[in-house]
Amino acid sequence: MLRGATLHDPRFPGQAINDHVVLGIGLDPRLPDFTDSVRELSAAGAAAVIVKAHDPREPSLAELTGKECAVLVIRPDADWALITAVARSVAESRPAASASGVPMGDLFGLANAVASLAGGAVSLVDYVGRVLGYSTLPEQPIDEMRRQSTLSLQEPVPPEHNESYKTLYRNAAATYLPGSGDKYGRVAVAIHARGEALGALWVIQSDPETAPATRALLDSVEPLVALHMSHARSTIAGSEQRSTDLLRTLFEDQNHAHLAATQLGLRPERRHHVVAFGLADEATRSLGGGQQRLLHLVRTNARVRFGWAQTAPIGPTVVALVASDSAAAVRDFAEHTVKVSAHGPEPHVCAGLGNVAATTAEIGRSYRQAMEAMGALLSPVGSRAAPAGSQTAAFDEIRVELGIARLGELLSEQGLDIGDDAAKLLEHDRDNGGVYAQTMLTLLNTEGNVRETAAMLHVHQNTVRYRIERIERDLDIHLRDPSARLWLWLRLATAR
Repeated sequence: MLRGATLHDPRFPGQAINDHVVLGIGLDPRLPDFTDSVRELSAAGAAAVIVKAHDPREPSLAELTGKECAVLVIRPDADWALITAVARSVAESRPAASASGVPMGDLFGLANAVASLAGGAVSLVDYVGRVLGYSTLPEQPIDEMRRQSTLSLQEPVPPEHNESYKTLYRNAAATYLPGSGDKYGRVAVAIHARGEALGALWVIQSDPETAPATRALLDSVEPLVALHMSHARSTIAGSEQRSTDLLRTLFEDQNHAHLAATQLGLRPERRHHVVAFGLADEATRSLGGGQQRLLHLVRTNARVRFGWAQTAPIGPTVVALVASDSAAAVRDFAEHTVKVSAHGPEPHVCAGLGNVAATTAEIGRSYRQAMEAMGALLSPVGSRAAPAGSQTAAFDEIRVELGIARLGELLSEQGLDIGDDAAKLLEHDRDNGGVYAQTMLTLLNTEGNVRETAAMLHVHQNTVRYRIERIERDLDIHLRDPSARLWLWLRLATAR
């Protein structure tokens, strides 16, 4: 009885092939080790081996006749994807579950299978530059470009701006791109399905002399790779939409939060944190590609670090819900993700961290805190609270700044910011190009210390005294009343 069909992988002689049809991609009857390879497969229990041959009367094929497992010969121009589908439909009751022995949509497994045949490290990249899968076989040479792309899970330069990708998409067949300096050459092929470009398959070509053979291999497996990438994309798209819907419910709908938590697989005894990631450049956010690359990076890093994690794009933000009670671990994850994103094409990423959520009901609060902290880093509100140059902030670090900002919004909504002393200062500066408001706010921040105010403004102390005198005389503003000082400080602080 046939148990299935599997891809021949010479790097793993112990693979489970008992009673399987073996797809002999890379097996060539003209090579001296061909008969030995087939005999090894037969000894391992293979039911049949499918190989391509220009001449079915090859001596090596005749030598195997009647002595080993069945050897099925197909023409050199046969489509491996079609042969795979036929083999699986014959061998299995559910042919859609996998292709060429690799579970359908398992792009990391597929990359390893192709890498074993090509003899070089493999990367599968989608049309926006996200690395969807890469080989992990040992002892295959890689260069710095490969290290950077697998670290950040994206190409340093997006395909739309990358000359190598433009060359690749112009060619119908696999292309060899020579290396230079300490960079290896590449053989790559564009992956298409139903006329649509899905991405590209890249193989590091450390030996230029074998590039023609690698090109032939990639041309033969391109339909198979397209099958896997199409399946993976449809699966990911459905999963992303479901995660987004459930996370929105968990964050924003307290009436149905417990139902969403159950469907997401939250364990009641675990604590959780929410981290919100945002792109700093508005133009990049609006294009969508940057957010997709960020989502891919956040999802992969979160699952590697925490095991259980849910990620989704919500508006222009990428949100991660991670199972961890360690604020330090969550912060390390956020900072690492921000740092790695700097290797990509995006300007920079900011991350806001919510407080730990001990219950399902508290997850919504952690989400709001993370969004507040992330938004503050993208605006002047959090500039004083967060460390200089910081791109990561926890809610507690900027709680005061956010509270003051909310008070300023409330004053404006109530019309209490019209015609008071602060309005006089701001209007004077606007009409005359002055710095009275800045001087007054700095003076109030230093509790009336003229020397410190002058030092912070980089002016002479007499200049500060002159400005204060003009403010009191020309604008009729006096600072003897503590309540008046508090009000003026609050108004000027929130007017920034």
